[in-house]
Amino acid sequence: MVDDIAGIRKPEMVSGRIYSGWGEDDYASLRDGQMVLLCLAVPEHWNPGGSFKGLIQQWAAENDVALRDLETYLGQLILRLEHQEFQGYQSIFNCLKEGAGDNAFTDASTSVKQGLEDLLDTIKSVREQSLVNLAISQSRLREVALWVSSKAFSKDLAAFPVSVFNRIQSVTTQGQEYTLNINSMNKGEFTEPEMVQRAVNESDWFSKSFREYTAGQVMADILKALSPVKTDASSPDQYWEQIKRGAIDIRAKKLTPILLVDNPTQPEWLWKWSLSEYDENTERPKDLRMLRDKALDGSSGYQGSLNDIAVYIAPIPHGASFLIARESLGAIRFTDFGDDIFVKVEHSLVADKPSLINLHLKWAYEMDIEKYPALELRYIKSKESDA
Repeated sequence: MVDDIAGIRKPEMVSGRIYSGWGEDDYASLRDGQMVLLCLAVPEHWNPGGSFKGLIQQWAAENDVALRDLETYLGQLILRLEHQEFQGYQSIFNCLKEGAGDNAFTDASTSVKQGLEDLLDTIKSVREQSLVNLAISQSRLREVALWVSSKAFSKDLAAFPVSVFNRIQSVTTQGQEYTLNINSMNKGEFTEPEMVQRAVNESDWFSKSFREYTAGQVMADILKALSPVKTDASSPDQYWEQIKRGAIDIRAKKLTPILLVDNPTQPEWLWKWSLSEYDENTERPKDLRMLRDKALDGSSGYQGSLNDIAVYIAPIPHGASFLIARESLGAIRFTDFGDDIFVKVEHSLVADKPSLINLHLKWAYEMDIEKYPALELRYIKSKESDA
């Protein structure tokens, strides 16, 4: 309709020619005109919130999405009224408003702004009260439980170190319980009907975040169980020598050494060694070759190999690498709460903040760790060693 009205005064088009145009021709392009009309018609003290409260309550119950859109639109109108450009319509206002004084347009736009703010406050108040009265949807909590269970607990999808355990099992018995708390989430995302717009990547965020968290917790428990021997590896030569010695001890037990690093660029000489395959000027130990094991390509965290020692990115503390036996990671058993759900999702209210909730993601597991030789290669000296 706006496009048709805008085209009334256009000249007839000639067949065969290409025409172009500029400017807006949608409903939003009428916004300033609507504001000027409101300024022309607004009473001195305009407070529409009370008059429309019943209708707003009805909309909140029947179509909160449309009410959210209206809330956004009113906010845009208020910002437009505050913009300096809007004052340029004063001459149009004076032409249409009989007997308009010098401050008439300013007073009218102020009244419109105050009225829209009153209406916006009413909408927010009604929606907040509706949110307080709504219960958390159990189907939404189950949906989150399915997402966080989807990647963290299987050999193919889990992050390192879960992915390299010899056996990953699901059991119905209760293991050691852990809880991940996600605080101050919008309650409206978990009600029925929903009162807040959800992120389009919500499922991906939950599944990946919990996958990384689970790997971090398991890694911390592994290191606690292995009690690696701390050793100074604060220079490239020391680092490589300690790796070789540790690998000899592990292989003496007919086991497979693997190296865990927190970042492919740390320590810095490890990153330089990896570049030496492409840059002949980069120095590396003469007995070291950077390789890739095709059998491990695609494995979670695998970065390549120092000779035949596989290197994995792992959720470990910064400042050290760890050399362990792959066979130390025997079996890991995750508690299945039914229907392949490994996480119980619960919630609690946030005190004095009725629009927020805390999520509590509870899961449980046990693992079998063989305490084979392990080294903590400290390339940044700790305060303990300095003392």
